Amino acid sequence: DETVLNQIEDLQNTIIDNTKSTEEKNTAYEQLKNINYTKGKEEEIGNLIKKEFKFDSFVKISNDQISIVINNKDHNKEMANNIIKKVQDQFDTKKYITVKFQ
Repeated sequence: DETVLNQIEDLQNTIIDNTKSTEEKNTAYEQLKNINYTKGKEEEIGNLIKKEFKFDSFVKISNDQISIVINNKDHNKEMANNIIKKVQDQFDTKKYITVKFQ
């Protein structure tokens, strides 16, 4: 999260920097939009897992890969598959989803 926060800060500074070109500012704005969208989807998936499966989780999205860490020592393949299916239903395109229990 710290890396993402630093990246957001850099992009925001680019947007408000008067010495940057319009193209640089537009690129920074688009990147900022993508980061905010990704963070929103991570939170949405975490809330979905909490609601549907009653597990606390950590979700990280990177391109088409979604890593989910479930805060529960008890796990089984069926539960992981159910979580993967439910998360995949949230997207139109195929995602590579991993579920790890801790």
